[in-house]
Amino acid sequence: MSNPKQSFVTNFFLGVNSSLKAFRFVFENKLGHYFIYPIIITILLIFFTKIGIDLTVDWVTQLIYEATGIEELNTKGWPESWTDWGKFIGEKTVAILLWIMMFFIAHKIIKYVVLILMSPVMALLSERTEKILTGNEYPFSISQLLKDVWRGVLLATRNIFVELGILILIWMLNVFLTSFFPPITIITTPLSFILGITLSSYFYGFATIDYFNERRKFNIYDSYHYVRQNKGIAVGNGFVFWGLINIPILGTYIGTVFAPILCSTGAVLALYKKDEMKKEKLSLLTLKEKNQV
Repeated sequence: MSNPKQSFVTNFFLGVNSSLKAFRFVFENKLGHYFIYPIIITILLIFFTKIGIDLTVDWVTQLIYEATGIEELNTKGWPESWTDWGKFIGEKTVAILLWIMMFFIAHKIIKYVVLILMSPVMALLSERTEKILTGNEYPFSISQLLKDVWRGVLLATRNIFVELGILILIWMLNVFLTSFFPPITIITTPLSFILGITLSSYFYGFATIDYFNERRKFNIYDSYHYVRQNKGIAVGNGFVFWGLINIPILGTYIGTVFAPILCSTGAVLALYKKDEMKKEKLSLLTLKEKNQV
């Protein structure tokens, strides 16, 4: 008897659709209170991120003054001389550029911080979703929860370096190829962009599926193998996460609220749906083989 396998594209759309349908599932099953946690975390992240950026900008600006020997502009009102106006414009320009740069860096890092800080909530929600779908119940244990959280933190930290490392290699390869044959940038630049999105999506999806694997006592190696078998679902699930996080400007705030909840729920919904589809196909194959006998 052959074992039917779904294509990557089919699983990709299964992962996307399940994550999008998770919003309705969460509220239909009275799980809406789980949104409270990412809202609190997001507010705290915004608050401390702004403080951190402001302190960094002030520190760098002070270093520039010390390195150039220019006296800091002390007036609190409008500048009174052309020299003061030059200092004023220069200071504000540097501050704005630093603020933009720091905001960009914070935006790139914040998604990993959310994955780490939301680990306890995502683990509990993933478990709760499975219980609703299958009836499988796992006794609550503080030690097990801490173990799940620690595993989530380690996995997110590892994925940060792996993802960034691969992205840097893709960027370097793109620069290398275009330096020898500039017209090829028409192909390599969009291809690099697509590869970058796919890679990020895969690692996001990996993080959400791993909570499912942890409950089955999979070690990290077995979890990698399982996610590779379901890479279409991982990429589709993670693509929704990536899309929410990368909404221009608002993604840092709205994405950090919705992405962890929808995608941790959506991962279980997708894996459950795939299992049901697989059972249905196997039943049809079995029936067909019996009819052929």
